[in-house]
Amino acid sequence: MNKYVLLSSVLPSVVFQSRIDAGEIINPSHQLYFSRWIQSMAKHTAIQIICLPPTQTTTKLFWNAESIHRDNQQVYFQFAHPNQRFLKALWLSSATHRYIQTLLKSTSDLIYLFVDGNSALAGHIAKRYRLHRRIRTIGIFTDSPAQLTGITKRQAKRWLKLHQDHHAYIGITEPLLSLFNPKQKPQLLIPGIVEPAIGAKQHPRPYVFFSGALYSRYGIDALIKGFLQLHDKKLDLLIAGFGPEASMIEQLSQQHRQIKFLGLLSPIQARKYQAGAYVNVNPRPVDAPLDAVAIPSKVLDYIASGAPTLTTRHPFFEQYFHQNLQWIEDASEDGIRVSLKQFFSLDYSLIQTKAIQAKTIAIEQFGIETTGQRLWFWINSLK
Repeated sequence: MNKYVLLSSVLPSVVFQSRIDAGEIINPSHQLYFSRWIQSMAKHTAIQIICLPPTQTTTKLFWNAESIHRDNQQVYFQFAHPNQRFLKALWLSSATHRYIQTLLKSTSDLIYLFVDGNSALAGHIAKRYRLHRRIRTIGIFTDSPAQLTGITKRQAKRWLKLHQDHHAYIGITEPLLSLFNPKQKPQLLIPGIVEPAIGAKQHPRPYVFFSGALYSRYGIDALIKGFLQLHDKKLDLLIAGFGPEASMIEQLSQQHRQIKFLGLLSPIQARKYQAGAYVNVNPRPVDAPLDAVAIPSKVLDYIASGAPTLTTRHPFFEQYFHQNLQWIEDASEDGIRVSLKQFFSLDYSLIQTKAIQAKTIAIEQFGIETTGQRLWFWINSLK
């Protein structure tokens, strides 16, 4: 029987939740995409996940013990390793190679080795097996290295080169896949994966909700200023996320009782706030080069919540949800003020109906069940 193994920095859901509760700052978008991808795979087969934490030191402990988490057909392994940057990478790499060799000896069938494109360690480990006759390496890409914070052009070029000899590719947009897959090997487009909210957050007043990366370039400053210009005392603005603007937002929340800063929420909490919102807002300015390789995953989650979504334009959302979303045409603070004012003047019952229609499309097209079926069919078509 074929074996399916993912090399990734993704954490078991229970571990991710515990770290969020402990106040750690972890990118939820990456975690959500891969955890939902794993759930999609697990609908059809057992999958093993080898957890490769970032190489920088994350705790004061010198040694991290081995841990195994089982969840039905999902098994997460984190091998024991020293918590020192260079030793960690060496130790995890060696342990992973030994485990893969054990798998090769235990079966005569194929091993499908899925590689998290955001993990340099995963890429270097997989490099050894690209020509192995019984291993198929498949890269999974959610980000362009050129768009990642703190990455130099030289590092971005090395990143692309590291991943250009996989057997097949999975990615969120066609232009992103073309960066990593110039040889046009088999590829599968999975723009995002959603799951519906379980319950809605109860709040004393209607609220506008934002969750995501708190960077000025993604529009959070403009959203706050545009909202305050409304002078609507019956409405709150709830903000969740992490980033350099967090301290500024915390200060503003102390000056304006309508602004509530929630910090970094767990995925379950975020979905409840999204489902309970009067409207979920994405103020990220249109950026054609960025939009070609990136899809704001929070907007897909907004849509899957069933609450109304007000967003700047993006080709992906226009293609699938054009008639059922409300649009921000100008991402400046004044433009957002105008868009919010126009939104509040609309027939809310009609907007809610459109929001439910958008949710239905999102679940049918990008839900875990549908994604699992597409993924499994594609894997079985590979030679």
